[in-house]
Amino acid sequence: MKLIFFNLCVSPHQMPYINALSHHEDVEYVAFVAPYIDIDERVDMGWNAADNMTDNRVHFLIDPSDDRVEELLKTHEGTDTHCVFAGINAFKQVARWLHMSLGYNVKRDVMTEPPMIYEKPLWMHGIRFALRDWILTRHIDNVFVTGDRFVKYYKAWNRRWKVWPFMYCTDLKTQLPEAERPKDDKLHLIYVGELCHRKNVKVLIKALSLIKGREGRVSLDVIGHGRDRWTLEDYAREKRVDVKFHGSQPMNKVADYMMKADVLVLPSRHDGWGAVVNEALSMGLFVICSDHVGARYLINKLAIWGGELGNYCGLPFRSDDAEDLKNRIEICMGKKNYIRATVEERMKWSESTISGRAVAEYFIEKLKG
Repeated sequence: MKLIFFNLCVSPHQMPYINALSHHEDVEYVAFVAPYIDIDERVDMGWNAADNMTDNRVHFLIDPSDDRVEELLKTHEGTDTHCVFAGINAFKQVARWLHMSLGYNVKRDVMTEPPMIYEKPLWMHGIRFALRDWILTRHIDNVFVTGDRFVKYYKAWNRRWKVWPFMYCTDLKTQLPEAERPKDDKLHLIYVGELCHRKNVKVLIKALSLIKGREGRVSLDVIGHGRDRWTLEDYAREKRVDVKFHGSQPMNKVADYMMKADVLVLPSRHDGWGAVVNEALSMGLFVICSDHVGARYLINKLAIWGGELGNYCGLPFRSDDAEDLKNRIEICMGKKNYIRATVEERMKWSESTISGRAVAEYFIEKLKG
């Protein structure tokens, strides 16, 4: 089997499984095609994509000419080659390459995040799909959609399609920082990401404000920047909630902060995936996320069930519901010692379930199926 990935840029949340695929016994060739290595938005978040380009078994084509892409497709025409296109609705260049591939006898698969119904209702996405993308459905074999919430939606468009829930992943290549894990009587929460309306950190601050007797029992560290930062700082002061805003931090510093936390909270109104959930679980943190976060799939479907919290990995809450989020935080406050005692279980689960190697195995299994 040969694999050619078409994407916007080199992503630390996709390269772990792509690198692992290049070493898989059923894969003889892997290429990665993108117009950029990094994009400014992700550089500002502390990403360094070049760190993910060290595996010499992956053939990188960055900003290739049309002739070079045509040559690549022609070389692999008629072989067991899967061309995998990520983000055809978001990235014009990837969509161009998909249309270019239609002239060649190759298999085509698509990776996509769910429709962003946070901005437009699902029926509007359906109309856009029918008008613009329906013509492509007969040319696509597999659809990998992050999370499991919209699998049925995509299956409805073409009975021939094989639609699979999928996930981003993160591999901790270097040893985790030697940060002191929390040992005090306070539950330490952390949020990592942009500070904007969609990410909805305000509902997290509001939930904390609803907890009676919270002083000295729970705190929140916020890592990231965005247009809502100053409004959120004012809101936290108004609600008298123990929140520290640290601004944007380099990726290695983010790991330091996360290692000092007990629970990651991701309260987004919409997140196609939410790779910070992977990072948190890989470091042993417990996770609370809204039910509009794609990565809730890890908690709802893949996590180990049982234990004192019913689930070793995390708890979902109803999106934008401060009372429901407050209840989840209070549960964690009551089970703080248990959360700290099960750090190793989450790290081991992450290695076996959401590491690059594990996701690569899942991907090959579905392509074969």
